[in-house]
Amino acid sequence: MNINGKTQNRMTRDSEFLDLYHDALQLMLAAGVKNARRAAIECALKQGRPRYNVSFDRAYPVVCKILNQNIVPVKSPIKRAFWLELAQQVRDVRGNHNVSIAAALDFVLLHGRASSYFINPDYAYWNTYRASRERRNLRLNQLHVA
Repeated sequence: MNINGKTQNRMTRDSEFLDLYHDALQLMLAAGVKNARRAAIECALKQGRPRYNVSFDRAYPVVCKILNQNIVPVKSPIKRAFWLELAQQVRDVRGNHNVSIAAALDFVLLHGRASSYFINPDYAYWNTYRASRERRNLRLNQLHVA
């Protein structure tokens, strides 16, 4: 299977989100929370501090456009928030240390943490459903093999 950088970054983000979601789900189930799955998704979306899962090659032109021209070249409110936050992180590093946009962006991508996963709650719900189904099928297949 040939996976491009964007797909790999999305898969990394989703995997990190699902790990946090499963921990939150166990907590919600143990506490007897009604609609534990929705509560765990909300908790994971609010509590997560993921890396900025975007490649330097994709981020550099977008961040430059935001910082130099004050133009955010995306329409989706969630993606806009992501790019504005990333650009602000780069601006903060540059302001404090007088480094290039490229160097600051590289630093933020390597060491920075996003304030959230920047994913739609509906996508998160679908993603957890898909992952649960895959885990169930894997367990069923293991039972049939044994």
